[in-house]
Amino acid sequence: MLSFSEILDSKLSNVATKKDIESLLDKVSALEIENACLRDKVDLLEKLSEKRDLKLIDLESRSRRNNLIFKGIENLGGEDCIAKVKKLCSDILGIHGEILVNRAHFLGKGNKTVIAHIPRDEDINKIFGNVKKLKNTNIVIHRDYAREVRFKRGKLLALKKELSKMVPDIDVHLGFDFLKIEGTHFHWSTDNKLMAGAEDGVEKLKSMLHVDMSRFLAGLAEQPAN
Repeated sequence: MLSFSEILDSKLSNVATKKDIESLLDKVSALEIENACLRDKVDLLEKLSEKRDLKLIDLESRSRRNNLIFKGIENLGGEDCIAKVKKLCSDILGIHGEILVNRAHFLGKGNKTVIAHIPRDEDINKIFGNVKKLKNTNIVIHRDYAREVRFKRGKLLALKKELSKMVPDIDVHLGFDFLKIEGTHFHWSTDNKLMAGAEDGVEKLKSMLHVDMSRFLAGLAEQPAN
């Protein structure tokens, strides 16, 4: 019996007591509180990082605001890109008076796209005021945007074209990084979805226009960034 008692005591010595369990529960509770604090800090850091990224994109966009992209002017006369841009403005856009072009050069390979710095805002306004004259030509002019803005604008422009086919009389305009549809602003979110403020963009379009764009937008989201 003594030997059996010793064996039993030895086995029970490894069993947690009520005090041990209470101590363990206290540690688990402390870890849960610590994890919750860490999650809050991570969420805050993610928000700060997103805010910083948006600020950097805004600063980059501001630095590019007087850059214009000209596609399809490689065959215009002129020995250099500045001359090509000026010839386009005078001969095709019909702008009277000199357009000041600070600098211009071909963008990337192929020598088909020119990027030009137009320092005067009034000159840029004159150019965009006459872009309708480029209809039925292969020439396209648009502003120079940061990569992230180009990505969002590409999605929104594709949506604009699709909506215009589905609802021909729709009032839709593409802004800097938003799409204004019947007075409501839509944007392409950082998690690759269409949003209307804090609302889901698909559901908002359903309620506004009675169209289901879910499949189209899902396909759009799957397309990689250029």
